[in-house]
Amino acid sequence: GISLWQIITPLLLLGILLSGLCLGLQYYWGPIMNHQSRLLLREAATRSPLALLEPRQFMEIAPGILLYVNAKEGEQLNEIRLYRLNNKQQLVEDISAATGRMIFSEAEQSLTLHLENVRIITLDPDYPSDPSRQRHMEAASSEYPLLTAANWGDRPLLKRSKDMTLPELFASIQVSQLAGRPSMSLMVELHRRGAMALAPLSFLLIGIPFGIRIGRRDNASGLVASLIIAALYFALLATFETFSSRPNLHPDLCLWIPNLACQVGGLYGLWLKR
Repeated sequence: GISLWQIITPLLLLGILLSGLCLGLQYYWGPIMNHQSRLLLREAATRSPLALLEPRQFMEIAPGILLYVNAKEGEQLNEIRLYRLNNKQQLVEDISAATGRMIFSEAEQSLTLHLENVRIITLDPDYPSDPSRQRHMEAASSEYPLLTAANWGDRPLLKRSKDMTLPELFASIQVSQLAGRPSMSLMVELHRRGAMALAPLSFLLIGIPFGIRIGRRDNASGLVASLIIAALYFALLATFETFSSRPNLHPDLCLWIPNLACQVGGLYGLWLKR
C-alpha cells in the first residue's frame, strides 16, 4: 500500500518551497521595498505634506517634531498642536495654535509651519508636570521651520534594521561588535526574520498529524486547534522579541523555540501515525 510519507511528501515539498520564498521576502525583497517606500514617503512629505497629514492623528513631520491637527480645510489647518522632543524623546515644548498652514519653498528646499494665535509652553524635560518650571508665551503669529535641505532632502535616509538585507545585517552586527556597541537588537532582527520565514513549514508539520487525528468528524475542533497553535506561535515570537534589551536571556536563540516545538511535535506525531 501507499505509506503515509508518500502521501505527505508533496505537502512537505510545498512547505519547503513556501519557506524558501518567505526567506527571500524576509531577507532581501521585503527590506529593499520597505526602504524604497520610506524614500518615496519622505519625498511626498517634503513636497506635499498636506497629502500625508491626517486629521486627529499624530504625525512625525520632522525628526523630534510631532504634529496634531484637529481638522484641515484646503490648505488651512485648524486647532494645531506641535510637540518638540529632545534627543532622549522627552517633551521640551508644547505649542498650540488656532489655525495655520504649511509653506514649502522649492528654491530653498524647506518646509515651514506658519501659525496664528499661538500659545507656547516650554517645559523642563526632567520635571514636565511642574508648573513652576514652565515658561508661557503667546503670539499673534509665528513661523517654525520644520525641514531644510540640510536636515532632510539632501541627507541620505539611514537604514533601520528592518530595512537591511541579510548581508547588511551581518555587516552591521560585525561593525557593532568591533566597536564594542550592543548588537543584540540586530541579532534579534536577524533571527526573527528566519524564524518567521520557516512558519509555513512548521505549521504544515504540526498540522498534518492534527488533521489525521481529528479527520472530518469534527471540523470545528480542527479550526480551534489551528487558531490556538497559530496564536501561541506568534505570541511567543512577539514575547521573545521584547527581550532584545536583555542579552543574558539569549532572545535571538529563543526565537527559534516556536519553530522547534512545532517541527519536533509534528515529526513525533507523524512517527506515531507511521
